[in-house]
Amino acid sequence: MASSTASILWWLDRSFDHALAPLVLLIACLPIGCDPAVQSVHIAVQDNRFVPDHLILTSEKPINLTLMNEGREVHEFDSQLFTAAMTNILTIEPVERRTQRPWRLNPGDRLSITFSAPPGTYVFYCARKGHPGMSGTLVLKSGVSPRPSSSASGRSEPPPRHARR
Repeated sequence: MASSTASILWWLDRSFDHALAPLVLLIACLPIGCDPAVQSVHIAVQDNRFVPDHLILTSEKPINLTLMNEGREVHEFDSQLFTAAMTNILTIEPVERRTQRPWRLNPGDRLSITFSAPPGTYVFYCARKGHPGMSGTLVLKSGVSPRPSSSASGRSEPPPRHARR
């Protein structure tokens, strides 16, 4: 009996090691501190606002910007960023929207744009009539970590205002 118990314990011990070996190997091989090749940003398009509406990203990596219309109204996304000859649009999904501008987003629609652009401050906005003030800012800097600017309530903060003299 002691012999069979020892055999079972040996088998369990051996099986357990084999079961964990791939996981341990995978964890050991994961790159630590590596940045992804593309920066991914998600913007919720809500009625009368973008969330977040102020983003700071690095200009050194391509950006995948995904917009989702979570509101009840139609919105038309646009930016001077995409009119600049220096902006390199890599992909647009859905593909049939590649030539459209501004990009129309019906309620529930998703638009994904992958692009690269030089450092600068770019305004994005809803071009739909009756949606004045529905805008945001994308700041592209050299050598910064990507981050949205939002408050603890989850609402986006407006871009910083210049001090008045």
